[in-house]
Amino acid sequence: QGALLVTAAAMGAVVLADVVEFWMLLLASITQGVAFGFLGPTRVAFTSEIVGREQLGNAITLSMLSMNGTRVIAPAFAGALAGVVLIGIGGAFVVSAVFSLLSFVLLLRCPSGSAPRATSTASPFAEIVDGVRYVRARPHLRRLVLSSFVIIMFGFNYVAFIPALVKGEFGLGDGWVGIIMSASSIGAVAVAVPLASRADGAGVWKLMVVSGMVFGVSVIALGLSPRFGLGVLVVVFIGAGTTGYQSLSNSIALNMTGDTHQGRVQSLMMLSFAGFGIAAAPLGLVAEAIGLRSAIVLMGAVTLAAICGYALTERSVQVEIEGRAQHDEPVVVSGPASAGTG
Repeated sequence: QGALLVTAAAMGAVVLADVVEFWMLLLASITQGVAFGFLGPTRVAFTSEIVGREQLGNAITLSMLSMNGTRVIAPAFAGALAGVVLIGIGGAFVVSAVFSLLSFVLLLRCPSGSAPRATSTASPFAEIVDGVRYVRARPHLRRLVLSSFVIIMFGFNYVAFIPALVKGEFGLGDGWVGIIMSASSIGAVAVAVPLASRADGAGVWKLMVVSGMVFGVSVIALGLSPRFGLGVLVVVFIGAGTTGYQSLSNSIALNMTGDTHQGRVQSLMMLSFAGFGIAAAPLGLVAEAIGLRSAIVLMGAVTLAAICGYALTERSVQVEIEGRAQHDEPVVVSGPASAGTG
């Protein structure tokens, strides 16, 4: 959190001093990426320790709402600030630093927690290997982690293509980019509040699958939208689908994971955001080759195929489990059925 604060403040200083260079922005992006690589999994695992498993889904849903909401609200807010003459881009960075400072202070007020549930003297590399082995040994968890990686890596990249879509296809300016980006936050907020009350109940696995399907179909619809107004409406559904899928998939993954491996499993889940950033460049090349709209449709199609493939695989397993149960055969499950989601 401190690294994020320093990065925002430093960028504000160099922009206001008019000495900013591209390599500075690149260095700031790398620093933020490394910081979030530590912060994201730690916050999710720490949330589990604070609230306990009985309210885990509710807490994760609200936590993911803040994370996903700021990914959309913050760029739109920054864009609006950058357009104000007395503030500009440098002032937008300063505002970001102020919010980072507030977050840092609030974080210091959180409970330090009890003694670690498990200690290890292994090297970080050995811990990573152990986390991968843990996931590989659990088929349900493995399929969830892999499908989540593909879904976020391809589907969430619609954010990177929004400016080009608004300016190149709809012929509108920067202000309209902020409007369509904010539409996603409307969908996220609309679905997060009712979702939080159901995230710990029965049928949560089906809700996750439906959310993922809404996400994929909506990205496809965005690529096919002929008008800006329709695109804004579609992005509302994208925001709802994204928040629903990410919140519930993280909650289910934690419920499948033992206390000693929650941080490592969440680190693997968070790798999807690294994949999202890495995939932006090659997807941009694809957009140049086949067209922007076709590339967005392709991203949505891959997202939809990934969630449908995951759902069909898991459903077939659960049908087999139900069949064995009817014949009074012993069944051991480490996945949706055992997590109360079957």
